[in-house]
Amino acid sequence: MEVVTKLEDIKTCTKPIALTIGTYDGLHLGHQKIFHTLKELVDKEKGTTVAISFSNHPASVLKKDIHIPKITSTEEKLTLFKSMGVNLAVSLEFTSKLQNMGYESFIAEIRKSLPFDYLVLGEGASFGKNKEGDAENLKKLGEELGFKTYFIEKLVLADLPISSKRVREKLKDGDVEFTKKLLGRPYALYAPFNLEKLQETGENRLKITFDFQNHCIIPSGYYVVNLKSGVHEAVAVAYLTTLATDAESKTFDLDIYIKGSKAEFMNDCVKIEFVRKIHSSKTFEEVIESSDKIKPLNL
Repeated sequence: MEVVTKLEDIKTCTKPIALTIGTYDGLHLGHQKIFHTLKELVDKEKGTTVAISFSNHPASVLKKDIHIPKITSTEEKLTLFKSMGVNLAVSLEFTSKLQNMGYESFIAEIRKSLPFDYLVLGEGASFGKNKEGDAENLKKLGEELGFKTYFIEKLVLADLPISSKRVREKLKDGDVEFTKKLLGRPYALYAPFNLEKLQETGENRLKITFDFQNHCIIPSGYYVVNLKSGVHEAVAVAYLTTLATDAESKTFDLDIYIKGSKAEFMNDCVKIEFVRKIHSSKTFEEVIESSDKIKPLNL
C-alpha cells in the first residue's frame, strides 16, 4: 500500500478507481463494510482502491474547545487500511482551509490528482462547507463529472448503529468485550517496550509506563490481555493504572504477568490486545495466583 500526505503527491492510478473519504477512527465493523464495497467495485477489473483520511480529527478544527480522543493512532489506522485491501492511503491534515472549502471545490481538487470512478461513503456522510456535500448533492455532482456515488447503510448491533462514538463510550466504561463486537477485533494499544522504560519486577513480571497523545483511555483495573510481538504471542494478566490524563495526553502504567518466556516481548513495540476486564477486589498477586483459570474470551 502506498501512503501520501498530499493530493499532489498521488501518482497515476490504475482505473477504475474507487475512493472513500472519512475520518475512519477505530475502523469498526460499519467502516469495514464500506471498505468491502470499495474493493468489490474494482477487484474484477484490477483497479485501485483509495482511502482519503485525516491525521487529526476534524473536530479539533471545527470545535476547538472539544477534544475527541482517538481510538486508533494514524499508524494503526494505516495498518488496518492495508489489511482491508486499500492500495493508496492519503493521510491529510484537516485544516481551516478544508473546513471552509465547498464540497464541489473539494471534489474538484481531488479529481485533479485522482480521477476516481466510484465514491463510497457511509450513510448520512456529508462534507464541505456547512456540510452541503450530502447524498443528494454528491449524486448530482457525480452525474455531471462522471462518477457513481454509493452510500452504505449503517450496521446495527444491540438495536443501535455501530459508530466511533459508541466505541469510545464502551472503552470509557472498560467494556472491552463489547468493544470487540463493535470493532470485529480486540481493542489494542501499541506500547513502546523500550529498555529505558521497561522494568523486570520479578519472575515473569514486566512493568512499563507509556504515553499517548489524545488517545482513548480505559479505566484502571485488571485485564486479560494478549501480547503480540512479530510471530510471538502470549496470554497475560495485566493491571492498568491511569497515572495522569489531561485534554490531550494520557500516561499509563501497566504491570504484566506473563506465563512463559518474556524475552520475545523485550523490543521496540508490542501490541497489547485487551480481551476482557476482571472485576476483582483482590490484589494483583492474588489475581496472578488464580490466573490458571483465566483464558482469553472468544467472542
